[in-house]
Amino acid sequence: ARHDARRRRRGSMSGNSAKNAALGASLASSFVTELKALEIPAEVPEGAPMSQLHLAADAVNMNATKTQMLFSDGNGVDATAAAAALKELHLVVMGFVAHAQAALGTQGKTFDAAVKAASTTLSRACGNLIKVATENETRSEWLKPALAEVYEAVKAVKQLPKDGRAAVAKAMLKAATIVKDVSNELSELGSGGGFFRADDADADADDDDDAAAATAVVDEDDLLFGDDDFSEAEMMIAKQCASFASASFDFVKAVLGPTVRGPSASASDAAALERALERCEAFRREVEEIGAGVYPPQDVADIVHRAGGALEAARGMASAVEEAGGASGETKDAV
Repeated sequence: ARHDARRRRRGSMSGNSAKNAALGASLASSFVTELKALEIPAEVPEGAPMSQLHLAADAVNMNATKTQMLFSDGNGVDATAAAAALKELHLVVMGFVAHAQAALGTQGKTFDAAVKAASTTLSRACGNLIKVATENETRSEWLKPALAEVYEAVKAVKQLPKDGRAAVAKAMLKAATIVKDVSNELSELGSGGGFFRADDADADADDDDDAAAATAVVDEDDLLFGDDDFSEAEMMIAKQCASFASASFDFVKAVLGPTVRGPSASASDAAALERALERCEAFRREVEEIGAGVYPPQDVADIVHRAGGALEAARGMASAVEEAGGASGETKDAV
């Protein structure tokens, strides 16, 4: 029934509106097919510079704005003018995708994944803009939001890492933030500060209604461990783990320095940096598990095993960073 209604609406459109709607639908669907080019890197030596991708994104931005202005009152504009504008936007998006494809293949999978994701988002936003611009004879309330999506996608392209080294450094920074959170959490153990718990909701509440109301406001974040939940031996282990987590954060910071400051990544450097990131993620997981394992009941053997895994990952990370042009003294001293 919906399809029949759609056909009736199109049938009632003026000549220009019908032509523009048909062309818009055709072009919008073609964007999906053209994105498949990103699955096959163009293998440009050292990859195309990101400055070219930025210029291509600017061209998309400008033509998307023109399209929005042309169709601001609906799709009943002159079919010749509409076809010229829509095809021009389509061409600049195709050019943008070509530049994105040329940037792939030499800077590592982390960089490539970021470029592909941003490029896909921009292409789809443009396809949606064309669809929204051409589907109605009257002014569409969704046209300006569709253009805003294009603007945001262009902005994201401009914020992409400049090369593989920057992409890996950005991902490692996220891992470092998680390690820091673990370190901060464990550093509070043994400080004497208690955590609000469900059974402490309101000591003076009545046994019935008041107690029920007090308990109702407690969520899972309130059901935390306090210092009195640890035995003396468990607290000693917890403090040792806190020291380990603090040292882990210091290590990641030390490794991040040479990763960020190194030269632009060559193909061999990119491969080494990807190994560094893999080891960094393994290191982050082990530290997270140690952080979770300090709370009773503790499995000391598992904590020791996790600490050994973290040290092994740290050595692998430092070695890969050095191979990718990092300062050997900084990373070796950190481990």
